Amino acid sequence: MRRFLTGLIVLAVCVASLAHTPQPVQAWKAPNLNTNAWSANGDVNAIVQDGNLFYIGGSFNFIGPYTGSWVALSTTTGAWDNTFPLVEGTVRAAVPDGAGGWYIGGDFTSVGGVGRTRLARILSNKTVDTNFTASADGIVNVLLFDSATNRLYVGGQFTQINSTSRSRLAAVDGGTGALISGFAPSVMLDIDPASTAVHALALNGGTLYVGGKFDRINMNGRNNIGAVNTSDGTTTTWNPNANSTVFTMALDAPNNRLFIGGDFTLVGSQVRYHLAALPLDSSTPLAWDPEASGSVYAMALSGSTLYVGGAFFDIGTEFRSRIAAIDADTGSVTSWDPNANGIVRVIVPSGSSVYVGGEFNIIGNQVRSNLAMLNNTTGSATSWNPGTGGAVHSIAISGGTAFVGGNYRHAAGVRRTHLAAIDINTGRPTSWNTIVSNGTQTANVQALAIQGSTLYVGGRFNFIGGQPRQNIAALQLSNGAATSWNPGADNNVQAFATNATTVYAGGQFTNIGGQPRNRIAALDITTGNATSWNPNADSGVLTIALTTSNTVYVGGVFSSIGGNIRRFLAEVDLSTGLATAWDPAPDNSVHSIVVSGENVYIGGFFLEVGSVPRRYLAQVRRIDGTLTSWNPDPDNNVYALALNSSTLFVGGDFTQIGSQARSRLAAFDAATGNLRPWTGGVNSTVRAMALRVSQLAVGGQFTLANNAAYTHYAMFTALPIDTIGIFRPDQARFYLRNSNTTGFADIEVALGQSDDYPVAGDWNGDGIATIGFYRRSTGQFFLTNANVQGAPIVYSFFLGNPDDIPFAGDWDGDGRDGVGVFRPSNGLIYLKNTLDTGFADFTLILGIPGDLPVAGDWDGDGRDTPGVYRPSTATYYLVNSICNSCVIIADFSFIFGDPGDYPFAGDWNGDGRSGVGVYRRTNGVTYFRNELSTGIADIDIVYGIGNDLPIAGYWGAPPPPPSAPESSASEPSAPEVAPTFVPRQ
Repeated sequence: MRRFLTGLIVLAVCVASLAHTPQPVQAWKAPNLNTNAWSANGDVNAIVQDGNLFYIGGSFNFIGPYTGSWVALSTTTGAWDNTFPLVEGTVRAAVPDGAGGWYIGGDFTSVGGVGRTRLARILSNKTVDTNFTASADGIVNVLLFDSATNRLYVGGQFTQINSTSRSRLAAVDGGTGALISGFAPSVMLDIDPASTAVHALALNGGTLYVGGKFDRINMNGRNNIGAVNTSDGTTTTWNPNANSTVFTMALDAPNNRLFIGGDFTLVGSQVRYHLAALPLDSSTPLAWDPEASGSVYAMALSGSTLYVGGAFFDIGTEFRSRIAAIDADTGSVTSWDPNANGIVRVIVPSGSSVYVGGEFNIIGNQVRSNLAMLNNTTGSATSWNPGTGGAVHSIAISGGTAFVGGNYRHAAGVRRTHLAAIDINTGRPTSWNTIVSNGTQTANVQALAIQGSTLYVGGRFNFIGGQPRQNIAALQLSNGAATSWNPGADNNVQAFATNATTVYAGGQFTNIGGQPRNRIAALDITTGNATSWNPNADSGVLTIALTTSNTVYVGGVFSSIGGNIRRFLAEVDLSTGLATAWDPAPDNSVHSIVVSGENVYIGGFFLEVGSVPRRYLAQVRRIDGTLTSWNPDPDNNVYALALNSSTLFVGGDFTQIGSQARSRLAAFDAATGNLRPWTGGVNSTVRAMALRVSQLAVGGQFTLANNAAYTHYAMFTALPIDTIGIFRPDQARFYLRNSNTTGFADIEVALGQSDDYPVAGDWNGDGIATIGFYRRSTGQFFLTNANVQGAPIVYSFFLGNPDDIPFAGDWDGDGRDGVGVFRPSNGLIYLKNTLDTGFADFTLILGIPGDLPVAGDWDGDGRDTPGVYRPSTATYYLVNSICNSCVIIADFSFIFGDPGDYPFAGDWNGDGRSGVGVYRRTNGVTYFRNELSTGIADIDIVYGIGNDLPIAGYWGAPPPPPSAPESSASEPSAPEVAPTFVPRQ
């Protein structure tokens, strides 16, 4: 691309508009949440960016799609079928309805967006049954469906079903959910009514066996186990009398016996440790007596083998950790030994496999997150590995699908303990995986930093990257293994700053790098030893920011540092370790610091800085520590700050900032200090943020992002980057690409006719540009709201005359694009804010015959303004305002491209300001420039072929990848990608 000479100034003479000029309202495109990104099942406290990756740290142990608490998983691949209704809450029980659907019970409030309180029916067509309206006022633990009578038996901790009194046991109609009026047994623990619960049910003929925690059924004394008649709910004479809770049952009707498991040690007068077999016609236990060393929560009978799971470590004299197989006739333990490292709560044999759920992360000699498929001969885990982010309580197998319920919100993801690498393009974890643990206590990663090829990790842990490391470590970015660098800290590490020779660490420690160091230290980047630098903070250090002036800014909860009284914020000399004279003096803790030119942004818990009111967020001059006039005044704490070339992002607990509503996230223009109209938001605390170009990663304690279910981690488009598209007239087909690189089209849509002009804009304010066309023969616009084949025409209206040239822009700053037409014969431009037939809102003269129109937000004020490109001289003429009855001078005039090129415009770098581009129709080469001045292209690519017409816009997040790393689970189906399109090379 050749360098060009400076362009000429052009006058734009405005003529009277046909409509009054509306008052502009500043607005940006709405921030776009990356809906392909996965989220975490625990807090995210730290994020750092490196190349195309975000490294995140926190208290999580699983990352995956938000699935709700009941999922359908392929028994072959583990892929999640996301077409089933999403359940919000906990699912403890699920049984088939006999018609291809399911009854579910637990502690949930919503199923598929429909209000359902702890009971629901999902039909075979994957919709919520609106006719089944049963509800419970307490947790449902167990369900049993009797297809012969169309009854659903319900057990749990409730006192009412359908607002009618039912104590922990009820029966409802399988079709409507209405109570069965003749069945109303009362189950009660009189010595502790609130603890009463039914945990297990078994049906044999007209007898329903009941297990749980109770001391009577109806008015009959029954300790933790009993039976009722299904005809009228009366208590039978069967009374085994267990001395503690019965959690599980397995009926063996052909052999006239019922296996039970739980917390008991006596059944009747017989010693039975947690396992027993009872005859159906007698209350006296059978001689069968395997003896488990701890609670039994799960049972499943398969032939002559009884699988048991729970919290035990031994069965009889054999070591069996939480899961075992027992001979149902002799009580002897088989050699089958999967050896789980956590509680097993459900077991389901199926063919040659045994499905197991619970609260484990190792079973069958493999890492598995709460869910596994085991070989029924060897006990080894198979390759099936969808995993869940929390406890699994129920599993049911139907055909090729495993239906899994529990207390989780994520499934079909990957296990990542407290640390993960997220691919910025996909929003999903890479294969990079390291284990972080803290013995029997909870581990937590609180600080991250990258220097060269090393990731520095701080927090609360004693093992990481395969090595013992106390609260601080260095990991290889290539494989996650710990390096030999091992300073060791005696308490939490919560902050880092690094340069080529030194790692500066802050936190709660008093000893690190082999030396006494109070809460802040400098560590040799090679040896890990503490240097002589010793500022000696008297309380915790929470944030550190290096400067280019041989100093470091430090924030935290201290009142003394560097040998001087410095409350919460200080500048420390890197040579001496002494505090400088700089002393802004906030009145409470500082949690985040960002250096920007001659100023420093600080966020925290303070209400004043230097005795001047400044709530939670302030800008301080570096030269003397005094406040600037900038006063965004959030209404609550600020924990995180992130800055790029144009924007300061702020995260915390606030719901209002800059006198406007913002939910824990806000964006400010770094040049003017004005609040951006960017409105990304979450529903609880933001603790960490990181930026890469247009992607903003956010971590914290939230469960919703932009009102969508994203827990603890979310990715926003910080400022949408526009990308190239072309319209091929001879095919009447659009080819859209999600990056400004040479490559295949991501989206292909046939729309319009060969002589139509293409147009694209954000017509509905959702932040995504969608395509349309202008019929030059009639002067009519046809616009869609989706970039998919077959999308309907949503807007159809007339503006202009035949042979006018269309373009689009947000003329009034309301976040929605309007349209315009340029009249080649006389240089008239007509702009309209609304997408309907009618007079133009603005009419002005800009350009001469033969020019081509463009529009963009040239100055970043949130409003688009027009411009023209003169193909004869390859010159752009752009204006920053729209006027009526006035004369204005072009604000930008410059040469870019070659004569005959075709213009387009967009925000190529995410700075909130539009750049320009030219498309060389002779060969399909496209050139992009960020600055509105003569100069060389910032990007050039090959895309399209001769005579294509260019368009640009933010087409939305890229499609998800084909599969998840290190998991047999597939992600939700991706949008169909366009057929292969090869740009001209």
